[in-house]
Amino acid sequence: MRKALIAALAVSSMAGCSSIPTMQATDDSVDRQYMAAVEQAAKRYGTYVVWVNLPQKRATSEQ
Repeated sequence: MRKALIAALAVSSMAGCSSIPTMQATDDSVDRQYMAAVEQAAKRYGTYVVWVNLPQKRATSEQ
């Protein structure tokens, strides 16, 4: 019984990971100026930046 429970947990864990959508940000929506500023500041302190979620440009409100 215990082996079946462990197997069921393993299978459900793998199934959960496979359903995560992978979306690539379009090049137009990425805030490259902000990224450059952060990376430049990080270099001054000897820090390496890894972007997990790319920063998005803020929507401008037209009024």
